[in-house]
Amino acid sequence: GNSITPKDYLEAALKPLAGSGEAVQTKNEVRDVIRRMFRERDCITMPRPVADEGDLRNINKIPFEALRPQFQQAATTFVQKVYTSLKPKTIDGTPMNGPMLAVLAQAYCEAINNSAVP
Repeated sequence: GNSITPKDYLEAALKPLAGSGEAVQTKNEVRDVIRRMFRERDCITMPRPVADEGDLRNINKIPFEALRPQFQQAATTFVQKVYTSLKPKTIDGTPMNGPMLAVLAQAYCEAINNSAVP
């Protein structure tokens, strides 16, 4: 197939699906929420952190330094990108702090658990 950038892949994955069934409608609603909530978005590919399947099942026990160098580099690049490009989330112009984020997350969870889209 044709080679595309990770960002192009993300944008293609967020395009609405054709069709009219309930499952398609639900998937399209999720895609729409993601597009609206994350107007500025990007995507990176992450190499597999370990080669062995058994190690992957116990990844939380493996030190970062023992992971594949390609993964370490991608993770470092990701963290740098996050710290240099993201702006603080604001509500009515006020930067969110930890307690505000906790309340927002709780409201989102309640909405999702009640089959609503926040």
